[in-house]
Amino acid sequence: MNVITGLKARFHRRPRRNRTWLLMALPAGILTSALLCSSSVLADRPPVDYDASFSKSFPPSAGTATGSAGGAHAIKDWPLYAALATGDVVAYAARLDPAVASEMEQSKGRLYQTQQLENRLKADRRLITAFEGQRQRLKSMVVTTQASGVATDSCAHQLVYVSNEFRLVLGKSSEAGDPLSHATIAPSCPQRLEPGFQITGGRSSRFTCWATDYATLCGWRLPDMPVALKATIETTYPNQVTLQWRWRGLGAVVRTRYIDGSGNRVAANARASVTPPVDLGLDFVGENGQVLWSAPAALSSAVPVRDRRLSRD
Repeated sequence: MNVITGLKARFHRRPRRNRTWLLMALPAGILTSALLCSSSVLADRPPVDYDASFSKSFPPSAGTATGSAGGAHAIKDWPLYAALATGDVVAYAARLDPAVASEMEQSKGRLYQTQQLENRLKADRRLITAFEGQRQRLKSMVVTTQASGVATDSCAHQLVYVSNEFRLVLGKSSEAGDPLSHATIAPSCPQRLEPGFQITGGRSSRFTCWATDYATLCGWRLPDMPVALKATIETTYPNQVTLQWRWRGLGAVVRTRYIDGSGNRVAANARASVTPPVDLGLDFVGENGQVLWSAPAALSSAVPVRDRRLSRD
């Protein structure tokens, strides 16, 4: 039995009228130690290896990428990437430090305790240094993610041939001219924008919406696809040829009032955070992991850019 445990036992055995005198008689050092032990375990937690966690979360992409995707890093931890992209150091700490995650869970719904925890984290110089350093590293890195979604999510983007060109369908639209709401490409691929951090392809000159007999579809135009790939893509995609998105580092976070399932624009306090990434591109990847063709977000000036407003094809 240690000193603190022994004192607690003596405290509870005494009559209530004598308990106050026992506390007053405690040496200041022991009383302070008892209070610190009961308040937080953050000070005693083992140091987190932030560099190792970063390397594990963003390993080099597999395969040899021709041209633009060389030296890219795959995103394996989306919550960590979201924390870095949005500048949320508290979410970053909770993702990498189990002790922080546990204390956040325990203080949930307790505003004062949550505020104190956040203040301690923001005063942790080692944490802040690692966080800011990794944000700077991401800004210069090329990152990739599979276009088929993550975990149990299955995107299965449809590749269609419309008006003499292939197009990759990203979503369905109930309102024309709202590209940020109908072009979610990662980490999942809902047909409509949903709350939470998401990457959008809607700021690309390739993005367009077109009407069909049953729905209004939105997606990326691929009029510049190489002839050799056009000849085989309907047979090889998605079994032999897969897709991956690629962009550089961190993009600006945009808050948008998306269209809900009833076709109404959500309230301002229900806006979602989306990121239009820098140097976005779409890679067509062969079975051996080699990039067969990359479609940059910006169409060549030699290819006519269609009006993003709803068109009938």
